[in-house]
Amino acid sequence: MSDSRYLEILECYADNTLTTSELEELKRFWMTDDTDTLKVSIASAFERRVYSGLSDNSRADEMFNDIMSSAKQTESFVVRKKRVWFAAAAVAAFMISIGGLYLALGYHVSTDNISTLSPAKDILPGSNRAVLTLANGSKVLLNDALKGVVAKEGGVSLVKKGDELSYISDNKSARELNYNTVSTPRGGMYELVLSDGTKVWLNAASSLKYPTTFNGNERKVVLTGEAYFEVAHNKNMPFRVLAKDMSVEVLGTHFNVNDYDEEAFAKTTLIEGSVKIAANNATTILTPGKAAASYQDGRMTVENADVEQELAWKNGYFIFNKAGIVTIMRQLSRWYDVDVSYAGAVPDNVFVGQIRREETLVGALKILELSGMHFRIEGRRVIVL
Repeated sequence: MSDSRYLEILECYADNTLTTSELEELKRFWMTDDTDTLKVSIASAFERRVYSGLSDNSRADEMFNDIMSSAKQTESFVVRKKRVWFAAAAVAAFMISIGGLYLALGYHVSTDNISTLSPAKDILPGSNRAVLTLANGSKVLLNDALKGVVAKEGGVSLVKKGDELSYISDNKSARELNYNTVSTPRGGMYELVLSDGTKVWLNAASSLKYPTTFNGNERKVVLTGEAYFEVAHNKNMPFRVLAKDMSVEVLGTHFNVNDYDEEAFAKTTLIEGSVKIAANNATTILTPGKAAASYQDGRMTVENADVEQELAWKNGYFIFNKAGIVTIMRQLSRWYDVDVSYAGAVPDNVFVGQIRREETLVGALKILELSGMHFRIEGRRVIVL
């Protein structure tokens, strides 16, 4: 059976449209193929049906139960105490299509993990929300503002286009220096285009202070939190991002800066071009695919970047690569606007996999509960049990 056919049949099973002939085809594949990574995705499809209420004790479900029973007897499916694997590249396309983390080697599939989280306590994911603070101190809620010109300052029009804020110069001779700030709350993100054409995506709980028009010999902005930049090229006017723990200087390039206060280090990840990083009295030049991290103890390191993971937030995902639960819950806290507390010792499992950011909070937590963890929601607080 080809991979594409295999994924097609699994998708039919997940949404309850599997025919008798397709079931027989899948059964023959199961009996003849010994690839654990592909077989475990069958069990994960069953798990998703249980969560979505589609399981109906049909002939297909009976066969999938048999599959899981044999999987449990395979050593590679036993839970490893400090490593709970969720990802398998061979089945990524299918598992992403049904949403949530997809399972792989190292996870013992069990319907005993069905969540007790109540949909009545669910919380919606974040959305495009931000506040624009003008030079005179007045504020504009960008999610409420109508499309079109939302303000004018120093010969520059501030124009809302869909969920994007753009700066358009009315008079190229205008030299008045006004500073604006766009701030996203927890549970918000936003995109803006600066007057030089630079595009900026702000993650949740972040802010960017910048001039409405760039004058002089540099373009300087101040960042808190996290943002992705696509800087318009200008060899005569370098672009500089000032964050709390590092400074990033470029002529024109694409990069991500993460400098949240609650994270253990600040990080800049370069996608294309080159950037000059200054932190802790040290400087370095990054090349594409590299990331520089500045630690609180004064160290600065450069290493190969996991670009997909670093840009996951911008592309609509959480991606975890051996991440601890504390790291994961910090990200969920910012996106769902919830506080997090721990009942008892903090679990030391690590996770690999991804969750769509469009999942509700309950949906995201149910996916994490596949590892055997449990959560309780009290208002806007998540308690890790």
